[in-house]
Amino acid sequence: MDKAAIKRDPEAFRSTLTHGLGPMRLVHTGGTTGEPLQFHKDAGLRSSSHAAMYRFQEWMGVSVSDPKLLVWGTAIVKPGLGPMI
Repeated sequence: MDKAAIKRDPEAFRSTLTHGLGPMRLVHTGGTTGEPLQFHKDAGLRSSSHAAMYRFQEWMGVSVSDPKLLVWGTAIVKPGLGPMI
């Protein structure tokens, strides 16, 4: 499977078994290898991602209730260099 296959028919990769998992939201990658790839995430996947982030913060000694500043970003690379990273 590659990005081209997903872009050709994105609905073929969308589950029909997501009843009760909350709304599907369209998200996208940063596009460092060319065009951003769009795909859907359900509430379960979004929830798991947040849980992993909070678990990591706890391992680093940062409590959920601690004040914090979150800076989020992506590496900046020359166009076309992304596939080599």
